[in-house]
Amino acid sequence: MKMYLEELAHLFYYMDNELKNELIVSLLKLIISHIYTDSIPSTDRSDTAGESNYLIISRLIAESILPQNSISLSYVAQHLHLSEKQTSRIINRYFNKSLPQLVLEAKLDYASFLLSTTQIPISQVARKANFQSENYFFSRFKEQFGCTPLQYRKKHTENE
Repeated sequence: MKMYLEELAHLFYYMDNELKNELIVSLLKLIISHIYTDSIPSTDRSDTAGESNYLIISRLIAESILPQNSISLSYVAQHLHLSEKQTSRIINRYFNKSLPQLVLEAKLDYASFLLSTTQIPISQVARKANFQSENYFFSRFKEQFGCTPLQYRKKHTENE
């Protein structure tokens, strides 16, 4: 897996920004879909509308990581053509987490990917992962991974 990530990072370096953004969104959709597929109860997987809602929510979360995008419960509800209350219940049922928790996890996962595969400055990692504040990024990152972004980078690049 690490070899594939290194090759992807190498290819990524030579892409133009528009292609990079498309690739990031596609990869994040795939990752989020893969991570959370097991969280859908098997009875819900046979429900076509439920599966469609699940995929829409996963796509919107993945897209929210890009700096020009943001996400809110009302935005997701509009895409699902449901009320915010129904949307919130669906998100909690499928993912066992709130929308803000899912978005934060996706941003942190993307930031950890950037830290382990690139050498861009940590402040840029925070911006690329769509964090509005570096302080918020640092505190949430440390809470999630138990170390600072710099410590994480050192730990995950020393193993190469």
